[in-house]
Amino acid sequence: SGTDATSSVTDANGKLWDLGNLYAADGSLFPTSSGHNPTMTIVALALRVAAAMVNPTSPSSVIVPA
Repeated sequence: SGTDATSSVTDANGKLWDLGNLYAADGSLFPTSSGHNPTMTIVALALRVAAAMVNPTSPSSVIVPA
């Protein structure tokens, strides 16, 4: 995920840049593989994506780039 469509596949909320209304909500949001069990992180990402789908203008679903 990222803030630029030329260097990332999804936006910060998991929505694919090139396809409308298609979200990634699994381990495919990881930029690299992890050496540890990612189950809880994947669950957290899925919940975040779901919250952004339900209420895209919610302050908790908007990520401000660092």
